[in-house]
Amino acid sequence: RVMVAMARRNELPPALATVSQRNKSPLAAVVASGIVIMVLVLVGDIRTTWTFSAATVLVYYGLTNLAALRLTATQRAVPIVVPITGLAGCFGLVAFLDAKALVLSSSILLLGWTWQSASRRIWRTTG
Repeated sequence: RVMVAMARRNELPPALATVSQRNKSPLAAVVASGIVIMVLVLVGDIRTTWTFSAATVLVYYGLTNLAALRLTATQRAVPIVVPITGLAGCFGLVAFLDAKALVLSSSILLLGWTWQSASRRIWRTTG
């Protein structure tokens, strides 16, 4: 579903935004996810793939905590200590991840950020 949302925002190829009318399933995005997972397993192993997943989730939550820190006091639903603690926890947990998977994760995230900066221009809709 993340790929579908990203494709709808022109961050991935538009074909990945397709959802089957018959069973409401995003088949293209599911297949693409499976291919990415297979490539990760082939590059490393299942542990590397699992650690990669953990690292990217920690980055995701870290970014969420950073976003929460940018909220004003009136916008914030929780005390500021919560996102500070969450961000510190994300950084702390990353220190326990396998170095090979961290290098792979960092490389893929850097590639993703580079892709994202170019993708909106590539798949920008004309209508």
